[in-house]
Amino acid sequence: MASIEDVARRAGVSPITASRVVRSHPNVTPATRERVQRAIAELNYIPNGVARGLRQSRSGLIALIITDITSPFFTAVARGAEDAARAAGMKLILGNSDDDAEIEAEYLRSMGEHRVDGVVLVPTEHARQALGNRLPKTMPIVLLDRGVAGVEADLVRCDTGTATRELCRHLWKLGRRRIAIVGGAPSSPTWYERVDGYRAALGEAGYVPSDDFVVPGDYTPDAGGEAVRHLLALSPPPDAIIAANAQVAHGVLDALVAHGRRVPDDIAVAAIDDPLPPSAFWPRLTVVEQPGYEMGKAAVDLILSRLAHPRTQEPARELVFPATLKIGVSCGEEARVRKGSEA
Repeated sequence: MASIEDVARRAGVSPITASRVVRSHPNVTPATRERVQRAIAELNYIPNGVARGLRQSRSGLIALIITDITSPFFTAVARGAEDAARAAGMKLILGNSDDDAEIEAEYLRSMGEHRVDGVVLVPTEHARQALGNRLPKTMPIVLLDRGVAGVEADLVRCDTGTATRELCRHLWKLGRRRIAIVGGAPSSPTWYERVDGYRAALGEAGYVPSDDFVVPGDYTPDAGGEAVRHLLALSPPPDAIIAANAQVAHGVLDALVAHGRRVPDDIAVAAIDDPLPPSAFWPRLTVVEQPGYEMGKAAVDLILSRLAHPRTQEPARELVFPATLKIGVSCGEEARVRKGSEA
């Protein structure tokens, strides 16, 4: 593999001048820059970014560790984070923990060893120990979607509790009385937030839902399918199901089809996050939409802010984004959009 010295010899310049061209230093004449760039192309020279980062005490890398990139929400988060990193001249490294504490700990160890400049993490329930043991204490960390008790770090999250309450109010106005919520992981604060919003809305209507209508899972399609099988065995079964995320919604819809149930004629279905690609299918589901792109961008911007002021000891910041209730036809209504969430 060619070195910077090889490039310098081929171009007839000093290694310092060749290095300046690689780093886009302004104090190089156009003719010299052209000779060095031609030598780089001829030798297929690849700059050693790791070594350069060590000299500058920066790697130019930000890590994003999420639970599952197949989630439409986290896909949007990743895109927003990548765009923000690229705009700052940095690169994004992506990892999927699958909500597994061991995978999470291994990713954090690897990111610490490679001295990434910051980490955006969707934490598991065991993240506190891993964060304390695997990363340098000076590395900026932003938690996304979920906080971690005892960890003082910036947090970016969405208020899905308020939006779930608004969704339940909407279902109640449509005449749905036996409303179930399914599929969220009991280890995740987001599940309890959504269940709290669900119970608050039904409580406002003077209705106490059956515990059988609150069916936890693990935020996967299988959890949605298992929940449907449980719910349809009840007498009477629910007349509406809220899926805790997009993957759960896939499982719910597949299971309802398998059991010969029609949406919304036999049962209404709504979800937190839309399981369908934008504008690709009709009819649309009624969903609570989280601003994933904006949240991913905001998380990286917080990292960049910390990097720009490394000696400033600011307290941890929390950014809370509102969700949007988007009305489709899957609950028996006419399609429309309501911007924002009402308390």
